[in-house]
Amino acid sequence: MSTRNIHLTNPLAMARVFKQLNHQHTNIAFLEHTDFEIRYNVINSPDQEYKEPEGFPYCCTVHERIVEDVQQHISIFPKCCAQHAKLEGQAWFDKLNYMGLPLHTAKAVHFTEYQILNKVNVDDWYEEITQFIEYCIYSFGQFPAGFGPPLGLEDYLVFSKWIIKNNSGKVQYPKDRMTTILNYLEGYSEPNTEVKQADLNILINQYEKWLKLFPFDIPYFSPLKNQFSGIYPILNGESSFNKFLGTQKSSLITYSKLIDVLVTITKKILSSYSAYQLFQEGKLTDLEQKQLDLAGSLRRLQLDQMREEISSDQKKYIKVIKRWLKDEQSYLSEIAPILARSQQYTAFLKE
Repeated sequence: MSTRNIHLTNPLAMARVFKQLNHQHTNIAFLEHTDFEIRYNVINSPDQEYKEPEGFPYCCTVHERIVEDVQQHISIFPKCCAQHAKLEGQAWFDKLNYMGLPLHTAKAVHFTEYQILNKVNVDDWYEEITQFIEYCIYSFGQFPAGFGPPLGLEDYLVFSKWIIKNNSGKVQYPKDRMTTILNYLEGYSEPNTEVKQADLNILINQYEKWLKLFPFDIPYFSPLKNQFSGIYPILNGESSFNKFLGTQKSSLITYSKLIDVLVTITKKILSSYSAYQLFQEGKLTDLEQKQLDLAGSLRRLQLDQMREEISSDQKKYIKVIKRWLKDEQSYLSEIAPILARSQQYTAFLKE
C-alpha cells in the first residue's frame, strides 16, 4: 500500500510524535486517525493476464452505470451527508482530489469481478479473492475520523455485491463460495463499532509501566532492560500477509491478555536468577552489595507505588516481584551469618 497519498491534516500531531520518541523514552508513537487523510490510490489488475474491455468503462451498461452513479454522488459531495458536510472549510480538503473516483470505482468493481470469476474454483479461492477485495477497499483511502466514510467505497460494495448475486446462480460458480464472498462484502457494509482509540495507548503505557517497575536496577537484570525496551508484546501471535497490499496484519491483544503476558515474563526472568543458584554454582560473592541491591529495588518499588496510581491488574506482577525480592532478602539474611562463620573458620585454619 502506497504512503504517497497520506496527508497530514494536523501538522502539530507529527510534532507530538517526534516529541514522544525523543523525550518521553518510548520506542513507539503513532498518529491518531483524526490527524490525517488518505486519498484514493491507483489500483492494478489482479494479474498480468487481465485485458481491459475495449472502450472501458463505456463498454457495457453496468460500467457506465457505475461511472454515472459515482459522478452523481460527487456532484452533491460534500453536502451529501452531515459527516461529509464538515469537510467544507477545512484547509486540507480539496474536492478536486476526488474527481477521478468514477473511473477508479468502475475499475475496482471490474477487477473484483475478474478476480472472483477466475479464482472461485481454485484451492486457495478464499484468500485470493478476499485479499484482493481488501486491496480494493483500502484503495479508496479514508477521511479523518468524524468526516464520514471514504467517497466511492459504498458504490464499490453495492456493485460488487450485485455482480456476485447476478452470477451465483450459474453452474460454474459454486453457490456456497459465492455466498461466502457476498457475506465478506456485507461485513464491510455494516456500520462499524469504533474501537476505542485509547486501547493502543493503554497497552503501550501498561507495558512501559512494567518496564519501569521491574527490578532492572539489579546488576544481573540490567543487561536485559535494553532487550525488553525494544519489544512491545501487544500483538497477537497470528498475522496474515496480503500480497496485493504488500502488508502484514495482526490484531492487538486484549488488556487482560497483556497482564497475563507480563506476569509470565516477570516469573520467567526472576526464575532465571537467585542467590541460591549462585551459591550452588560457587559464585555467591559480595553478599552485602547484593543485600543492598535487593533493599534498594524493593524500596524503589514501594516508592513508585506511592507516587503512581497502581491498578489491581498491575498488582498481579508487582506481587510476584515483591515476593521474589523479599524471598531473596530472607535467604541472604539466613545464610550470611553462616557463610561469615565459615569464612572465619577457614581463615583460622590457614593461620
